[in-house]
Amino acid sequence: MSKKVLKKLRHAIQLWRISGGKVFLRSLQKAIYSKTTYIGIEKDLGAKNEPVSARIDYNFQLATDEDMKEAFGKAKTEDRETARELLHRKAFYEAGYHRCYVARANENNEICHMKWVITKKDIEGMEPLYKYILTRLSDRDCMTENTFTFPKYRKVRVGAAVRYQLSELAKKEGFKRMIGYVEKGNPAALKSFLIDGYKPFEEVYHRRLFFLSKLSHRPIISDT
Repeated sequence: MSKKVLKKLRHAIQLWRISGGKVFLRSLQKAIYSKTTYIGIEKDLGAKNEPVSARIDYNFQLATDEDMKEAFGKAKTEDRETARELLHRKAFYEAGYHRCYVARANENNEICHMKWVITKKDIEGMEPLYKYILTRLSDRDCMTENTFTFPKYRKVRVGAAVRYQLSELAKKEGFKRMIGYVEKGNPAALKSFLIDGYKPFEEVYHRRLFFLSKLSHRPIISDT
């Protein structure tokens, strides 16, 4: 049995044990058949970048293995849907995507937000989990992926504030464009990006059928 199959099996067992049968079966159903549309959004890092402030004091840094162990450990105490989201990100981290940033609330040092930043260089020599998106990155692009805010911190704009700080960091590193993908059925997340100056540039249609993926990209033509 290959290492890839063993990892998927281990992830499935963890999902069943921590999230319960109902969440596991819903995830399995999506893998057997599902259709999802994503909106690709982009920001020109050379344009004026308006500062974004959170409604809490926090600090953020590139995550260590200990940070990630702490964050993923919350899967045992959070609600089942949060556990499912955390286990998905745990699999992503264990696949080798380690450029994750975590934010901690200053008042209690609790991890409140996590966000990956991915570049073309990060995926060289690796088998991308999201090949349909990651391989489309150019040397001038960086991408935010697998963003997650813990439920009790979702109304304080910590995610938007961290996104602003990461765009400034990417600009200093010489990147020209930051992109992200949001499910079309998540208007709140899309609105947050648009407020922060991102613009839609493509739609991605993702179809799963018996664990196989098929995707197509359609450009969005801007009126401006």
